Amino acid sequence: MKSNWRRKIRHLVYLHKDPSLGNWCEKTSPYQLTGTEHVIAWSIVDWLVESDPIRMSKLLDLSSDGRHIYSAADAIEEVFGITPYVLDERWRKYVLKNYK
Repeated sequence: MKSNWRRKIRHLVYLHKDPSLGNWCEKTSPYQLTGTEHVIAWSIVDWLVESDPIRMSKLLDLSSDGRHIYSAADAIEEVFGITPYVLDERWRKYVLKNYK
């Protein structure tokens, strides 16, 4: 998605053709993500940095914590107190409202 990736993501979300975070966040390597999942992951990170930088920082800290091994879903639940599906729904609402 080279040009205006936000518009393309919004279109996917609007058509309900975006893959749900809850369905793919358990992948153990970024190499397992499709191109669309990579762009959506970037969009989610961008949104979290903008909307909740403190919790996003905690999420990043968990991902590099050598004492524990967290799945993406477990890390999201620990830091945000919600499931990846709820986070995904909040991101989707943000995209529909803010991406043009």
